[in-house]
Amino acid sequence: MEPKDQMNGAEQTDEMEATEQTKGIEHTLLEDLRSKITNDFPLLSSVSYEIKYVDESLQDYLSPAFYLTPAIDSYTDNVIYINPASGYSGLELYTTLAHEGYPGHLYQSVYFASQSPDLLRFLLDVGGYTEGWATYVEMYAYSLYDGDDADGTEAALGRLNRSFTLGIASLLDIGIHYRGYTSGEVSEFLARLGFSESTADVLYEAILESPANYLQYYVGCLNFWSLRDRLEESVDGFSLKKFHQAVLETGPAPFAILEEQCLKKLS
Repeated sequence: MEPKDQMNGAEQTDEMEATEQTKGIEHTLLEDLRSKITNDFPLLSSVSYEIKYVDESLQDYLSPAFYLTPAIDSYTDNVIYINPASGYSGLELYTTLAHEGYPGHLYQSVYFASQSPDLLRFLLDVGGYTEGWATYVEMYAYSLYDGDDADGTEAALGRLNRSFTLGIASLLDIGIHYRGYTSGEVSEFLARLGFSESTADVLYEAILESPANYLQYYVGCLNFWSLRDRLEESVDGFSLKKFHQAVLETGPAPFAILEEQCLKKLS
């Protein structure tokens, strides 16, 4: 699931017209992602997926996009929902589809299920792995975007902005739920960074109702970056594709176990 960007959302104007223009392009973007990731990610067996749109009655309450985990006996049939209220297009839509589709949730879920793991593992929820991976590959997808960004400046700035906003939200998550930050303290902190009071209020309420939600995305992503860097230094013949394959074959697991298994697979 793509977390709401509360730091931008509070400032957005109505972008429904732009969203209507992008409807139907999602399949093209997903196929573009699927073809471009083959150098750094293992091949995935044939998968069907459907793009659906969030009903108007629910658009104000749901994330910009989300992937529906399929039944364990029908894992090749997948659904991704797009929330038109988000107004995503261009780079934002592209990286969101990377998060939810290829090489994000759809890809990781189908790859894991295709190995016929013990059924018990489908009941275990390891949010840092699942959402951390989706955020990690979302960041990777910025480097794949073509669009009108000839020199890659838009993508580079977009990636940095995404990392910055998730980092701030994660820091505030700890501050609110561990240190007891009040709404006023959050507002004062964000004001120093140029955010309005209304944006601070929206973010405070979002974090308050979902403890540790942002942490599984961003801290999970940071752990994947750190794990990749450590293995690149310690494993002879390291390649990004082999690393990703080891991660996907291990499947959802705490990072200590994931590192142990990746070392075994790559050594």
